[in-house]
Amino acid sequence: MLLHVSGHPSQAELELMYKWTKPKMLLPVHGEFYHLAAHKDLGSKKSIVSEFTHNGHLYECSSDSIKNVMRADVKVFGLDGKRVVPMSSRVFSARDRLSNNGIVTVSVAGGSLAQVMHYGLWEDDDLDKGLRACADRSVNSNSSSPHAEMISAIKGDVAHWVRTHAGKNPVVLVLSAESGGGRRKQRSSRSHNKWGAHPNANVAPNGNTASQEDVGGVNGNSKRSRKKSRKEDDSANTKSANAKSANTKESINAKESANAKDKDPYVDVIAKYMDD
Repeated sequence: MLLHVSGHPSQAELELMYKWTKPKMLLPVHGEFYHLAAHKDLGSKKSIVSEFTHNGHLYECSSDSIKNVMRADVKVFGLDGKRVVPMSSRVFSARDRLSNNGIVTVSVAGGSLAQVMHYGLWEDDDLDKGLRACADRSVNSNSSSPHAEMISAIKGDVAHWVRTHAGKNPVVLVLSAESGGGRRKQRSSRSHNKWGAHPNANVAPNGNTASQEDVGGVNGNSKRSRKKSRKEDDSANTKSANAKSANTKESINAKESANAKDKDPYVDVIAKYMDD
């Protein structure tokens, strides 16, 4: 007889249930480790054959014994908001670190310290002042370094200061923007053609200023050339799409064939006990 109940009975209620049902064997399957261990011990005290269970184990129950016959490779998953993720995910270890050690954010603007904020570390004005002074020194001493090196140095200095003065190992985020000159120059260069002139300027291919007639001739030839190029590209894309479709069909057929060959090693064993 197999009984499955909802809720969490106390030890006294479990003893009463065993008194009514008089089971010969017991397999505790719900609860934390210490719940399962305590439940097994309770069954042993009541002279019930008991076995401690593990995730993925398959047991064979006879009239007087319980034997573990095999173990399947299973993973433990958890519900994280709306997603089901493995409990071994680095997301959970990152959250553990945040909850135990807190986080520090250092904002740098124009090569100077703008702001220092922390969460989950302390409520101490002296430590706040010391942390800001440390961040300020680090920013000033590394502001002339390459951007990536500056970020790394500030992170290391702040983390070391917090470990030394508070015994914590926080996550340190440095928020900084590189100098905008390089980006503005890059954006400006995009607005010019390969000869260094603006695309709207009347420049002939040889770099000399062209007359309106020359520009019109060049533009006309360019339009015909672009039209021909588009046709060739469309033809090439069609051939490529057909080739990809054929490869996809072959890949699907190959996967189906491989799945048919790879038989679940546990199917026969489980089916045997289901039939019995």
